[in-house]
Amino acid sequence: MKNERALKNKKTDWKKWGFYFSIMTLPIINFIGFTCGGLLNTVGLGFFGYDVKTDTTYWNNFANFIDVFRALTEGGIARTFLVSLIYYAIGLINMAMGYIMAFYIYKKLPWGEFFRILLFMPSIITGMVWVSLFKYLVREPAFAQLFGLEYGLLSMPNTAFYTLMFYTLWMGMCGGVFSSVGFMGGVSPELVDSCYIDGCNRYGEFIHVIIPALWPFLSVNLITGVVGLFMSGPPLFAFFDTSADRSLWSFDYYLFSMVMKDPSNKPNQMYSAAASLLVTAVVAPITFGVKWLCNKYGPNED
Repeated sequence: MKNERALKNKKTDWKKWGFYFSIMTLPIINFIGFTCGGLLNTVGLGFFGYDVKTDTTYWNNFANFIDVFRALTEGGIARTFLVSLIYYAIGLINMAMGYIMAFYIYKKLPWGEFFRILLFMPSIITGMVWVSLFKYLVREPAFAQLFGLEYGLLSMPNTAFYTLMFYTLWMGMCGGVFSSVGFMGGVSPELVDSCYIDGCNRYGEFIHVIIPALWPFLSVNLITGVVGLFMSGPPLFAFFDTSADRSLWSFDYYLFSMVMKDPSNKPNQMYSAAASLLVTAVVAPITFGVKWLCNKYGPNED
């Protein structure tokens, strides 16, 4: 009997391991091949140079990183960092607006269901369609004349910059709304009732009950958002391909356009890899710092 049970347990274990490997093999291969492989390739490219005459690569030490620092100090990419920071701030505004809209829908206030449908539309329609519709609208001279302009809003760098900011605010407002509504629905009704018994209004409920209850979810968004501190920006490639005016460039578009304009240019690839590694070296400690601040000073339900 004991031997039969041992054999049965062994067979059951094999079934469990077989199921585990069947669902985990593809993600593991994807992680090793694309994530780890791409990371190692980027790290390697940052420390290598390319000789055009002999068509060979060679160990370049920190020359690529020095070139990035030189471009930064000479103003070549300084503005792109500023543009990325502006759009990172817009992302934070969008996050705050998303939580406010989620609370509005959660409380079933007037027009709440209408806003639910309105904010869900960007999720079901591809971004390229929205970009095409938006470009058609703002390029129309009749629309531009409403703002006292002769040409479309994307025709001049100054108006294009603010137009793209508006587009980013408009499209980013829906981010995280529906997941936030789901989390808010899990807040204890007794906790909400006790808040009103203590004299709170809806503003007090949002600040003192909802935000602390959502803080684990909110803090994750804040921490992961820091990764895009210098990589935030509008969808410039969708709007302008690789011909966007230089004053509109964000840092990610700067690197992307450098490679896309001439994919066979290996020195540009190595320069872009070095710039990405430098940004990672700066952002990584900031990310851990934000995580520490969120854990130490974040609100809690108690």
